[in-house]
Amino acid sequence: PENINIPAGSRFFIEDVYFQYSKDGTLECETPGKAGNVQLTDQPLLSLDTIPGLESIKMKKLVIPGQEEEDDASLYDRYLIRARREAVSANRAHYKKWAEEVAGVGRAKVFPLWNGEGTVKIVITDGNLDVASDLLVKRVQEYIDPVPGEGEGQAPIGSKATVESAKWLDIDIEVAVELQMDWTLEGAQKEIEEKVKTLLKSIAFEKSTIRMSALNDILYHSESVSDYADVLLNGESKNLVLQDIEIPRLRQVKVIEQTG
Repeated sequence: PENINIPAGSRFFIEDVYFQYSKDGTLECETPGKAGNVQLTDQPLLSLDTIPGLESIKMKKLVIPGQEEEDDASLYDRYLIRARREAVSANRAHYKKWAEEVAGVGRAKVFPLWNGEGTVKIVITDGNLDVASDLLVKRVQEYIDPVPGEGEGQAPIGSKATVESAKWLDIDIEVAVELQMDWTLEGAQKEIEEKVKTLLKSIAFEKSTIRMSALNDILYHSESVSDYADVLLNGESKNLVLQDIEIPRLRQVKVIEQTG
């Protein structure tokens, strides 16, 4: 039913995980880390509070993945970066630090002077190195610069910060293979796909190029592949350069059997 008032702090339960309702209309997992990231979309929730008029409620999609707590070594490294690069006015490192300390953010890139003097663009991924939700973008914007140029957030007065999500770039790979004994094309495709996905995650917001040499290395070391030829990356046999705001996402691996 519409127009039901769900008080902030109301608690719900599903599959041994507890959630609290926030005033922005989202549910926040009470267990730190990745416990709340399991696939719960459209699953019924059990309310632990009496809420007038509420008959049933379902979980919507995950908008901000939870992250495991930062280990001491990582936290210390981040502290050293901050200590070494502190300055009177905010620099690129400050904006990156501010973005990445918002819960749910994975990595951030900073583009100074992107739209004239005093402007800064911050592009973020979520904790899974995927495209960030609108809600996460909003939270980072509010933390860094909720009223552009007014110094109401972390950004200094006069600096106008704009926060955006990274964008997907779909990746297609095609290869002709000679299969090892007892392997099928479907098995080879699955093996190659998993290895390519791992490669693309390592590249996301860290490197700007998907290299053919990396794909050749995957194929050379694949258990399913005896020999291979004609490797294509998005239709071409050359390295693929990513734009600064792009995250590579595997769309398909097309494996055909070598003939002749």
